[in-house]
Order: sequence, then structure tokens, then C-alpha cells
Amino acid sequence: LQQWHARGLQQVWFFTHEPDNRHAPDLAKALGTRLEGEPWATCRYPDPDKPLPGTQGRLF
Repeated sequence: LQQWHARGLQQVWFFTHEPDNRHAPDLAKALGTRLEGEPWATCRYPDPDKPLPGTQGRLF
């Protein structure tokens, strides 16, 4: 989990083995992160060209 500010918005990375990220909204709610109107984006970390094995990063 990594948090930072970009373009004035707080963004949170979640790495999960769940393809549908069904728990991500609960985690975001617990952290006080807004989900409404925020698009999902597939992300890779730490190397953009080499995703971690079995791991998907979700940015919202």
C-alpha cells in the first residue's frame, strides 16, 4: 500500500490477487478514500515493464 498526492488528489495503490478487487471498496472506505467518479486503472509496480508475479495494482 502506498499513498501520495498527485494533481491535488489523494490516490491509493492496492495490490491484490483478486481480479475483481471485491474488497478494494471496503479498504478505501476504511481509509476515507473516495471512489465515486474515480476510474479504475491497471497499474504495475515497481517496474512498469515488469509487474509483480500474480499481482495487479489498482489505482483509484
